[in-house]
Order: sequence, then C-alpha cells, then structure tokens
Amino acid sequence: EKLLAELSKQSSAEGDSDADTESHSWPYHQVPLTMEGSGLQMDESSSPNYVNLPAVISAPSSETAGAYKSLADSVIDQLFKQQTEASMIPGALVDTDGRGLRLRFFGSVDSSESTIPVEALKIVHPRTGMSQTDIKVPSNLKIERIELKGLYGIGVSWSDGQVDIYPYDVLKGLAQDYKVVPK
Repeated sequence: EKLLAELSKQSSAEGDSDADTESHSWPYHQVPLTMEGSGLQMDESSSPNYVNLPAVISAPSSETAGAYKSLADSVIDQLFKQQTEASMIPGALVDTDGRGLRLRFFGSVDSSESTIPVEALKIVHPRTGMSQTDIKVPSNLKIERIELKGLYGIGVSWSDGQVDIYPYDVLKGLAQDYKVVPK
C-alpha cells in the first residue's frame, strides 16, 4: 500500500493523474513489500516493470523474501495441522442392530476398525472417558442416530431419548479395546 501511495505521488508530481495509478490492477501478491530488493524498476514513464525473477530469488535476504517465507511457513503449518486433525476423525456408522458404534480410523500408513458395544459406550463419561460404575445399561438400549460434530466428536442419540457427544480422543481410546481383527 505504501508503494502504491508513493507511485501515486510520483505520478502526480509528473503531471499524471491519480486515476491511472489507482486503475492499474496489480495482483496484491505481486506488489512488493519494499522497494529495496523488490525487483521493481522505474522506466521513463514511471510505471512499474517487474523483473522476471521473484524477489525471493533475486534478493533472498530482503524483507520481501522474509515475508513470503513466513507466509509459506504459516501455510505449511496450517496444512499439517488440518491433516493431523483429519486423521483423528474416524468414519462412523451404527451397526445394523443399533447395538454398536463402528469406527474406522485412517492413518497415513495404516487403518483400523473397531466396534464399540452400546454397554461400553454408555458407561463411559462422554467428556472425560472415565468409566462410570454406577450406570445400569438397559438391555434394549440402542443407538438411534449419530451425527458428526465437526472437529470435536460424534453425537449419539439413544433410544431412551438421551443425547451424548463423545470427543474423538475419547472414542479413539475406547476403540483401542474393541479393535476388529481382520480375517
């Protein structure tokens, strides 16, 4: 923005109108952060000409190159975080009889499947994953419906009308005890 303002001032001082500078549609990502090492040159008409080499190559130690490197690092960090979070989200479905929650976890090199029985799921506190020994699970209790809750967990609607939301880390811990062994 400073660069555009400076170019606008220079253009006005030379008698050009501000409209010419403002109407020039430079993509924002191509406007250099500083003049020094930016690859920007001024010709006779005072309009910017970009050198074919990007600033990160022509002046790798410049402020511009540093800003682009920082931006690239941030993008890579965000992609890694999303990929890691996505691997925590299992595929989920209810067994045909409603008496178990089937989870499929997909990793970068392996996958696993678990079926957590209703009894095991119901006696676990949904937020902490701690076993609650005072819970009596009715024999006719079934899972009516499940719903993914974003990056947090899975909502389970029970046949008795209760709804519990289990975080993915609690479900992953339970799934370790109920892994399905491939035949």
